[in-house]
Amino acid sequence: MLVTSVLHGDLPTGSLEVVAVSDEGAWAVTTPLLPINPNGGGEITAALYLAHLLATGSPAAALERTTRTVFAVLEATLAAGARELQIVAAQGAIAKPPPTFTARRLR
Repeated sequence: MLVTSVLHGDLPTGSLEVVAVSDEGAWAVTTPLLPINPNGGGEITAALYLAHLLATGSPAAALERTTRTVFAVLEATLAAGARELQIVAAQGAIAKPPPTFTARRLR
């Protein structure tokens, strides 16, 4: 299971979490909360997570790669002042996710 945009009281202000849960355990990645509400965020997140999970076999690695990529796409979208995801502008991050976020084990 993958849950996006998790907000709770233990997070620093201006942050959110993305959480992945499987039979192997549960992991979370904390990111800054960007001031953007784009079209297609859930679709790209689901597609990337599935692709990374199939490629790595690891929910934690898939979560890290997905979060890194989606955040880069959202940053490009915010910079463009658009609501449509700037996938072409962020294609480098899609091909090779930047090492920006690390998953931490919850259980």
